[in-house]
Amino acid sequence: MTEKKQIQEVIVRTERCKQIVKILERENVISLGAEGLKLGKEGALMLLTIANMKGDAFVFDVVFSCSSTSAVLKYQLNVNLRAVMDIQVAHIVIQENNGCRLPLTESLENICKIYSDKIEPIYKDKQQIKGLFLLICEKTNSAFWAIRPLTKEMIQYVVGDARALIPDVYTNVKKKLDELTLWSLFRRRVDEELMAEWSPVFRNMRSDRMRQATHDIIQDMEDKYESHALVDLEELSDEEKHAIELLPYSECKERSQVIKMLKNIQISEKLHDLEDDLEQVGNHFIPDDEMDEFLRDVKGHENQNIRKKAIKIHDDIKLIVLDDIGVKYGVDTPLSHLKEIERKTLSGLVYLQNYNAIVRSLATKAK
Repeated sequence: MTEKKQIQEVIVRTERCKQIVKILERENVISLGAEGLKLGKEGALMLLTIANMKGDAFVFDVVFSCSSTSAVLKYQLNVNLRAVMDIQVAHIVIQENNGCRLPLTESLENICKIYSDKIEPIYKDKQQIKGLFLLICEKTNSAFWAIRPLTKEMIQYVVGDARALIPDVYTNVKKKLDELTLWSLFRRRVDEELMAEWSPVFRNMRSDRMRQATHDIIQDMEDKYESHALVDLEELSDEEKHAIELLPYSECKERSQVIKMLKNIQISEKLHDLEDDLEQVGNHFIPDDEMDEFLRDVKGHENQNIRKKAIKIHDDIKLIVLDDIGVKYGVDTPLSHLKEIERKTLSGLVYLQNYNAIVRSLATKAK
């Protein structure tokens, strides 16, 4: 018996959209994927992909303001998501049940490897295509996903994401939650994740939980390692390494000597990696908000060599950020479409006459 071919369709007309929605209303389980410009509270959703358990995938061509996949439905269409099976949240809850206090979030590919032995639904050249798409979005065209017509590679990319989690990953994760009786905690966490997109209260709940877990692990490490002990990062567990990484340098003053030493090693290694990346890829380097926050924290380091290196790297990255802004945005681009690192870089500029018209215009709005 021949296997039924999976449907793959891009939806651009309103009438066809209504037809497909009626079909999808009959499904018990669907997978949802989204692409756009700075997906977040004030970003723009450009493609919404839905797949069913048979692997049929529908790419809805949409362009409107959004806060996230869940928030766009709430704010734009007055629709609240219900019965959400967030696989990332489920994985974190399962890891916590296994004793991990600071579970790492995983990539889609890793999630598929953990919960299924079949990762074929992910577009086989996904990493290469993702790297190319990321470079275009970050360096030349921030509205890459608004390009029309969609290329074959763009369609395969978003369809692969939506198909990847069903049916195997979904079924296996659901079974794991059943076995461990974790549904109550899982549902609370999913509600928290959805609400965090538009509620500071829920965002703080999530941040406070991670901060407390970090504090507890660091405290255990101080009890475990004597202050005079020589400990290397490689000797630490993954959880301990993660806690050291999440601990801001500015909060190390009251910590033991061993924690300060481990944090300094982690800082030095990260600065070295950033230097290497900048040297190897030059202007193709892609800055991000987390990196910017790390460098701003370390620029106040008491060690002069570390402080100087952090300032130099941060200055080099800011020049790259300004070059990127001048290429991928226009004078009328809303500040809400810029990344946090881009807004902070613009707001810190003093002599605007040294920059092009786009940077000057956006910097004026950012101040």
